[in-house]
Amino acid sequence: MDRALRAVTSLDLGPAYVIRVEPPDGTVGTLTDGPVLVRLSHCVDPSSLSPVTVSVTDAFGSVPARLELSSDGRVVIWRPERPLLPCLEHRVEILGLVDFRGQAIEPHVSRFVPGSLSYGDLAGLPEEEAC
Repeated sequence: MDRALRAVTSLDLGPAYVIRVEPPDGTVGTLTDGPVLVRLSHCVDPSSLSPVTVSVTDAFGSVPARLELSSDGRVVIWRPERPLLPCLEHRVEILGLVDFRGQAIEPHVSRFVPGSLSYGDLAGLPEEEAC
């Protein structure tokens, strides 16, 4: 068997998991209208993608968002439908996603705190905006 094919096969047989989330866990000062990107080890079954399986919550509950999937099926893009509340912790939760093989992707939780700026505010402002 070709070495490259053997490597791909062994990767595909392992458990599916979240490789990274952007913004990274513990980040402070993200943009209030920025996306959350979830990079996965395996392609997602698109039918398992929903606001229940990929969510962002704040102190007041679930933040409404639009979910998208990259063309390779390995990146979930979460886009808020309203500005995130500045200076409050937001929790990213991945729970119940299924990969292309029908196997559960390991649950994942991370947190971040938006600052008070959005993309539209960036022109001509100081680099740091404190909470």
